[in-house]
Amino acid sequence: MKKNNTKVNKELFEVHKPSGQISSKITKDGKLHQLTPTQFDAMNYICYQAREQFHQKFGGIEKLEKLKAEKTDSEIFAFLSDNWFEIDLVELSKFTETYISDKDKSYLSNTIKELKSINVEMGVFKKHNLLVEDVFSLIRRYNKIQNQNKIKVMLEPEILIGWVFKTTPFKSLFLKIQTKLSQTYTKVLYENLKDYETTGEVSKPLEHWNFILGFDNKSSKAVSTLKRDFLNKSVVEINEKTDLKILKIDGKKSNGETVLTIKFEKQPEYRLIELGIVGSKLDSLPYYQKAKNKLDALIKGGYTVVDEDMWIQSDIKKNEERYSCETKLDAWEKKLTSEFKTTFFQDLAYHIDSCDDFTVHIKDYRIVGVFTQDIFTKDAKETMETINNIIDIIDGANDETENK
Repeated sequence: MKKNNTKVNKELFEVHKPSGQISSKITKDGKLHQLTPTQFDAMNYICYQAREQFHQKFGGIEKLEKLKAEKTDSEIFAFLSDNWFEIDLVELSKFTETYISDKDKSYLSNTIKELKSINVEMGVFKKHNLLVEDVFSLIRRYNKIQNQNKIKVMLEPEILIGWVFKTTPFKSLFLKIQTKLSQTYTKVLYENLKDYETTGEVSKPLEHWNFILGFDNKSSKAVSTLKRDFLNKSVVEINEKTDLKILKIDGKKSNGETVLTIKFEKQPEYRLIELGIVGSKLDSLPYYQKAKNKLDALIKGGYTVVDEDMWIQSDIKKNEERYSCETKLDAWEKKLTSEFKTTFFQDLAYHIDSCDDFTVHIKDYRIVGVFTQDIFTKDAKETMETINNIIDIIDGANDETENK
């Protein structure tokens, strides 16, 4: 059996991404521009690798924070401005799930090179505390290493400063999740919802949504059209593939301005486990012991399982309602006194149609005649419903007696 794992999956590439860079306006040749899905994921990966290489080179975040405290802003920008970062295209391709052939490797390399001519303006929704009000290229310099599947890139200090040093506000993101989303606007939408995860709602002018999603405001249509053509697809994909669940997207016009509001919530724990975002500590899951006892009995009878953890998780999900009813029945029986229990089960037998026994009991969560062994319910849910119905009948009869 696999060991329980309560840690976040490290292969998801966890980062603290500055809020200012999450809500960015991307332009090219002075016009609103949308990155390709590969470019979006590659840029996240490059920033991640730049942070890792920078921290390794200069001794980690604490030493860098101390160094930052000792320098002026201009000195910090000079310190950041002349650093090359090596990117392995093979590793990048695994991250973005982009290529198979050598021809595709060239495509990936050229896709990154194009980022030199694409500009970014940060902080449309939020501005982090290290943000400089300016527009600058996503990639400052680019160099293909000859005869190797590697490139070297240099980032603008305005971008690098948000990754290298501690920034506020920021959001903890798992970059690998975004690679599963097919469209760039869906990736951007997901990141921005994550940035407002504690509130479960983002409400911003439609114009600003268009800026960050990469849609031209001049050709902007009604919210209903935007939902139909784009956002409804994003809702399906985000709900299916991420740790968030979008509940509602609404548009409302006020004082001549259309405001787009998105309400969402976190996915339940079992979905996080299914998505591989967190490992499960199985014994903390609801109804774990019931599923475990069932599996143990099956194994004792010769049943074989490849992955016991997965079997237990699947069983809990499939039988959640049943296990809930069984737990409630156990709790109810535990509260009954011996005297009341004897009387009640006799009354229960009396009111059950076709019951020829003078009393019944609950066996394997079913109502069973004590002597005849006749079975009157099939499972815990039906047993609870039968008991509740007969309690209503008994209470009704008692009320009539008192009123006479």
